Amino acid sequence: MTELLWVAFGLTVGAAVLHGALGLRRPIDPTHLSFACLLVCLAAFLYFEQEFYRASTGAAAALASKRQVIAAHGFIGCVLLFVPRYARIRISRAVMTVYWAALAILFVINLLSPWGIWFSAEPRVVPAYFFGEHYYNVVAPTPGVLQLVHAAYAIAVFAIMFWCAVVMIRRGDRRRGWMLAVALVLVIVHHLADVAQELVGGTWPYVGELGFVTWSLIMSIQLGIDFRDNEHRLGEMLLDADHHRSALAAVVEASLRIRDKLNTPLQTLELGFGVHVADTVDKERVLAEMRYAVVQLAALGRAVEQSADHERSVANGGSP
Repeated sequence: MTELLWVAFGLTVGAAVLHGALGLRRPIDPTHLSFACLLVCLAAFLYFEQEFYRASTGAAAALASKRQVIAAHGFIGCVLLFVPRYARIRISRAVMTVYWAALAILFVINLLSPWGIWFSAEPRVVPAYFFGEHYYNVVAPTPGVLQLVHAAYAIAVFAIMFWCAVVMIRRGDRRRGWMLAVALVLVIVHHLADVAQELVGGTWPYVGELGFVTWSLIMSIQLGIDFRDNEHRLGEMLLDADHHRSALAAVVEASLRIRDKLNTPLQTLELGFGVHVADTVDKERVLAEMRYAVVQLAALGRAVEQSADHERSVANGGSP
């Protein structure tokens, strides 16, 4: 069991480092960062789980469980940050306030309670063996009100996670939604195994933490797929932008060629208007309109030249 926990610990830490690095890239990605913090809390939970199995007295087991609950509450807090961002769902502030307030109250109760919030009294420790490895199995006393409230809160957290998965599936984001839902089902299956162990008085180790490890690895894979897809879409967008820029540059160059061809005729017209004197009012009016048209064409040529300089500056990495 110890070796299995160390393997799970190593996988969790490795995934935390990976997603932490992805989240700290510019711009900072809160989804990857919250998931990395979630994995750090899970790694701490697994570390304290080993202390839990080495506890030879009820007091030592209760102390280890209190530390586990601290890590578990950190895990839940990160879940409340991660899942809505992963699902791209905005949960009402009132609902989230209730969840955070309840988590804070349970956190304080766990610190102040002599046996932690997992145990209503001092647990009983029984020596056991698992595949030849010696460890101590902890037999929990009958749960009290606090333990039932804590279990109800955990169920409420699962409920909001399932709700996010259902919303994702219904809006068409089926692959990511089903991944979240299936991973949550695996967590529940592992916890049902722990419930069965307590009901029959079994001495095999708890496997609930392995359910969370499985969930985190599945979500880590899905986030990796999302990252790859986002990078692919970004590459396509950059390629399209490059094609549009090339097409715009071709239009600008064509405009410059037209302007160059207009320069000589415009200069000839301006010279002709300068030396030509109208001898009637009608001719003077026509010449004025023609001069205005020439001035507009010359302004258009200057505007085309300025646009071309602007595009060249941007293309060369200068400021617009």
